[in-house]
Amino acid sequence: MAVKEKKKKTKPQAEYEKQPESPTKKFDVTYAIISVIAIIVLFSVLVTVYYKNNYIMFSPEKVAEQYVENTAENDGYDALKYTVLIKNTKFGNFISENYMDKYIDENAVAPAMTAEEKGDKLTLLLDRMYPVFTDLVDLYGFENYDKLFSEYFAEYVPCYEEIYGNKAFTTDDMFSAFEGNLSTYMDEYAYNCEVLYGKGKDYAEYYLGKNKAVLSDDDEKYSAGYTITATTSLVREYDDDEVKAYTSSLTSSQKAAYEQFGISENDISAVAEVKTVRVLSGVGDQDAIAQKNVEFAEHPEMITLVKIGHQWYVDFTADID
Repeated sequence: MAVKEKKKKTKPQAEYEKQPESPTKKFDVTYAIISVIAIIVLFSVLVTVYYKNNYIMFSPEKVAEQYVENTAENDGYDALKYTVLIKNTKFGNFISENYMDKYIDENAVAPAMTAEEKGDKLTLLLDRMYPVFTDLVDLYGFENYDKLFSEYFAEYVPCYEEIYGNKAFTTDDMFSAFEGNLSTYMDEYAYNCEVLYGKGKDYAEYYLGKNKAVLSDDDEKYSAGYTITATTSLVREYDDDEVKAYTSSLTSSQKAAYEQFGISENDISAVAEVKTVRVLSGVGDQDAIAQKNVEFAEHPEMITLVKIGHQWYVDFTADID
């Protein structure tokens, strides 16, 4: 007799019950979303602040501030870097191509000299060229750069030949002479300011005087006892009709200057006027400083700037004749 196979009893499968979503999980997802949004916002803010603080050409006030602060230290050369001159131009290349290259003799050979001989000759060259430099700056200013550079380097060539006995100079040598004279010009101004408003004559003599010490790495580095900054305020931006009137009134010399920089008057999309006032501070005679600040306040500088593309530039072409 066959034995009937016993069927195994199986337990009924429990029906899956959907568990309620964990409050912790909800919090984690929400927190992640908020964190991502916060990072994006923070990044946007940082980028905006970075460009406003570091890429000053977006702001007419900041461009005017840098321009005036450079001229306040007798550095009209660097001030040119905030003008329409550098819109489509690398400053050094512009100077060498237009004012230096024509004087370079590729075949000239310099005789061997000791380091002492090189130093003596360079000192003599700088001393001879310095009156030329100051006379030209006084006559033309840095804004009339064409005459300044043209006449300076025209005088440099015979001066170099007389001192060195050859024409084996390079554009680097020419830049060194010009910038060396500029450094002396700035030091003389800083010397007077240091005496009047800063740390006094002895300090100025040691760091800025004609026979100033050659500083080693162990010496105290020169730290000015005075500063000249500029406060700026936007007076107005021209409306469309005023911009058209401004560009249509440009002289032939101004238009020629723009063209030299690869710019036409049609590239100017906006014009602004910024009022700047120099501000002197220092550790010296406080009465003298206060009096100087009164003079600065009574003679503010109005800077006209033009916008080309997204950037602002000081329009110094009005001073070109």
